Amino acid sequence: MHSAIACRPGAIARPPRRAPSAGRPIARRCRPAARPLPTCLATPQRTADRGKAPGKGGGRPDGGDDDDDGTSLALFRWALYTRPWDVPWGGRETAGVMLGWAAAFVATGVAVGPLFLRALGAVSPADLSASDKALYLLVNQIAETVVGLTIVYKGVDKFRPLPGDVLVTDPARPFARRDGWLTWALLTAVASPFAIAGAGALAAAVSGSEPVGRGTADAVAGVLGADASTVAALFVVTAILAPILEETVFRGFLLPSLTKWMPVPAAVCVSALAFAGAHLSARDFPQLAAFGVLLGFSYARSRNLLTTMAVHGAWNGSVLLVLAALSASGVDLGKMLAGEGGG
Repeated sequence: MHSAIACRPGAIARPPRRAPSAGRPIARRCRPAARPLPTCLATPQRTADRGKAPGKGGGRPDGGDDDDDGTSLALFRWALYTRPWDVPWGGRETAGVMLGWAAAFVATGVAVGPLFLRALGAVSPADLSASDKALYLLVNQIAETVVGLTIVYKGVDKFRPLPGDVLVTDPARPFARRDGWLTWALLTAVASPFAIAGAGALAAAVSGSEPVGRGTADAVAGVLGADASTVAALFVVTAILAPILEETVFRGFLLPSLTKWMPVPAAVCVSALAFAGAHLSARDFPQLAAFGVLLGFSYARSRNLLTTMAVHGAWNGSVLLVLAALSASGVDLGKMLAGEGGG
């Protein structure tokens, strides 16, 4: 009979060695079970909350390890504005999408505009009535929006599924304090007049003179009339279609892409300059750049394009409705926008 094996609780039995001779069994030796390391020495694991995309709940969005439960607004916590995106594409795809969008922007205007004018029996937009000009702008903007969005989403299609904070338009949790899309839209809308007016005043102080040239509002000022359908068509162009396209291109795609090569604040500024330059208005460039910076940091917090689309659309729509009201009251918008006074 072999001798009994006695191990204390928690010990691990090791297999017996072969006996050197018959009749002399060797008792199995027992070694203590491995004890778990103390918590302070254990290898940290990436928890489920840490693995979630920033702004999607769970843990601090900046990866910190304090007792913040994520329910505070944290308006002045700089780390929450500087979290980079982890986009799966590189420089070739970024350049390809942006150049493709720019080429499509030009080509759409060159192709769609003349075809529409020919259908109306006109040679140039100047030959159209106010209502036909509004319809012309609407048709052109629809074409630009459809083509532009197609280029962006086709450009990233091979990288699907995309990260959880890239090109997101999610209406859920609008009033979440930390990253609710409507929370940040309201905050940004309140700050927008101050940022835009401040940029204009600073530009005038630096240049020492009033800005000259055509602004972005001039494009619609000459089209506005008493016809409600004209105002409605221009509202769709300026407050819905243009914000959807521009925010997708500059905040949804370009801004996250740039964070592969530069910090988030620098990417916000570069994308804002590109946004301002795309409007082809030297007079409004400082204000557009300031607006783009504000939208960029707001998007960096919410990680939801609905935030910037809502703010952009609200600003454009408000300006349009104010201009329409002034025009209906007899104000000469051309003279007013040129700084010569209305009336």
